[in-house]
Amino acid sequence: MDCRVRSGRCPGESRAETIGGKVLRHGRALAAAACIMLAGALPLRAQPFEFLGWGVQAGVNQGYVDFEGAIEGLDPGWGTGYTIWPFAEFSLAGGVSLRPGLRFDHFKNHSAVIMDGSRGWSEIVLDCICMPVLAKVSIGSGPRILFIAGPELVFVCKAESITGLWSGESTMDLGSYANRIDAMLDTGLGVAWDALGREFFVQGMYSRGISNPAKEGYWLSGWRTHEIAVTAGVMF
Repeated sequence: MDCRVRSGRCPGESRAETIGGKVLRHGRALAAAACIMLAGALPLRAQPFEFLGWGVQAGVNQGYVDFEGAIEGLDPGWGTGYTIWPFAEFSLAGGVSLRPGLRFDHFKNHSAVIMDGSRGWSEIVLDCICMPVLAKVSIGSGPRILFIAGPELVFVCKAESITGLWSGESTMDLGSYANRIDAMLDTGLGVAWDALGREFFVQGMYSRGISNPAKEGYWLSGWRTHEIAVTAGVMF
């Protein structure tokens, strides 16, 4: 889709901005809660830095692209993708541990679009290899509450814009528009329990892009990614 005009207000823009604003506020609240838990746990008696095991988790995500200003005929919305990643875990202090990992993320947003008087849809699709380094706080001795927070380095392997109108679908390669490296901040919470000699867990994580993945000088410049991922995993 070649949206080159950045003026006026899009149909339904206020609704999209409201959704994006709520997600941002909730993400900041989760980040603040995670920081408080980390601050309270770090003074505990330090444990040797040791390898605790490795694990894998997978699940679905919801993606949203927050554009700077309005793009005529575009009403940004959420799209569904998926994510999977293996990780290792190392003890730090008390109930605090470190989880570096390597995550594959299929990110997608879904927007309503009006082009040349025709209504349709448009998606930005990103295939990324991500390197999260998350601090985890575990509270409890039976079922445990988990708080996670940390940065994530993102390598964009593939970037496409797919548009569907009455005349059919068209795909545009965004490789020349997008930088290959992005960065995100992750915050989340979950619950873990022991069964069959393993640790199982489910978690929800909110990720917000802190850099602009688009190159300057193009119509796509000035946007941030938001992602909510719900995953299940196991530690070995």
